[in-house]
Amino acid sequence: MTKILIPRSDSVSAKIVEPSDFTEYFSFMDDYIINGFTVTAGSGLAVSITSGKARLKGLFVHNTATETVSSLTASQTNYVWITLTRDGNGEAESWNFTKGTSATVPTDSVLVAKVTTSGSAVTAVDENETPKDAGLNNTKAWGGGGDGNVTIASNTTLSDVKYYDNLVINSGVTVTKASSPLVIYAKGTITVNGTIDMTGKGGAAGSGNSASSGAGGAGGTSVNMQQGAGANGGAGSAGSSGGSYPGGSDNPATSGGAGGAGGAGGANSSSVSPNTKHVTKFTMNETNFVGAGGGGGGAGGNGGNSSFPNGVSPCSGNTNAGDGGNGGAGGGMIVLIGNKITIGSGGSIKCNGNNGTAGTGGANSQSQHGCNFGGTSGNGGGGAGGNGGYIYLVYNSLTNNGSNNLQVSAGTGAAAGTGGNGTASAGGNGTVGLVLHDD
Repeated sequence: MTKILIPRSDSVSAKIVEPSDFTEYFSFMDDYIINGFTVTAGSGLAVSITSGKARLKGLFVHNTATETVSSLTASQTNYVWITLTRDGNGEAESWNFTKGTSATVPTDSVLVAKVTTSGSAVTAVDENETPKDAGLNNTKAWGGGGDGNVTIASNTTLSDVKYYDNLVINSGVTVTKASSPLVIYAKGTITVNGTIDMTGKGGAAGSGNSASSGAGGAGGTSVNMQQGAGANGGAGSAGSSGGSYPGGSDNPATSGGAGGAGGAGGANSSSVSPNTKHVTKFTMNETNFVGAGGGGGGAGGNGGNSSFPNGVSPCSGNTNAGDGGNGGAGGGMIVLIGNKITIGSGGSIKCNGNNGTAGTGGANSQSQHGCNFGGTSGNGGGGAGGNGGYIYLVYNSLTNNGSNNLQVSAGTGAAAGTGGNGTASAGGNGTVGLVLHDD
């Protein structure tokens, strides 16, 4: 086994620090432009790049004069990079400006600018996605700022992960996303004067029905964070048996139908506990983080028929059993990653679970042909509440001017139906979600 000490210990008297030592042991430092490397349109299909300094794979990159990158591809979006060159042993020995039309970051490279061309000239230079954070306030933590400075002044549904320079959500405005998670990065400040709301956007709601049982809610998968399975819906009650014809017992009474069991809440996968100090290890934009929804309530059983003598029609039991209530959907996940996060006095961030809905009551017994009443149908069970979701805040500084504005409440289970036979069960309450942050 070779024992390595940095600076390296080898057979020569001088201690050697190889470039790969920096790459290996200073990998916590992200690739970014320290200063300079400003790009402007040049003559024809070329750009000029000023002198500048950067960090790349833990190494220091410095250029002392303006250079020209020419022969860009016409009528395309071009990408200009700083790229390391390596020797035969894989050690970095120099660097060059490189170019291409793919947005995929090449090996050992950091973006300098995105350049748009016509058939013969440069028409636009965009440095919004260039990582220009200093020190450890790096692009992996706060994003590249490609979406710029934005003020959201009307209700908005986001469709993807956002990378702002600064974001302001005005008072009275609600921002949401169709599905979990909602993820926002900001190099500067995220200011929430309105509402970011992912209530009920997590695990699916359970459904109650009028068959023999309510269906359980499909709980959303929770990866890297754990939320318990959705609560169970309430059980429905049985219908009552039918009565007998006065003075005769030619046929026995028929039992009432059994009540449906409550639907089970959806289960979640096992999880890995999050490390709030190292958010860069999580791929928030690729994985759903959701709280499981509650199960639906079980349906009530039908009432039984009465007995009847030969030649006499029976008194039918009531078949209008109560329906099970629906389970509430689980809360989704909101991830805010910004150098500064400010929540105004009227601002709020919500990932609550939805409440379940109530079961309905069974119908009363009925009579005909002078016989005793047919059986009464059972009541439907209540739907369970959905679990609360997750709020995940990563920041250098947090200013919270409100109270009760970080909400991950569980949904409440609903009552069972009444009026029919038996006592059905209410749905269970959901589980409160989590608020995670860097304090």
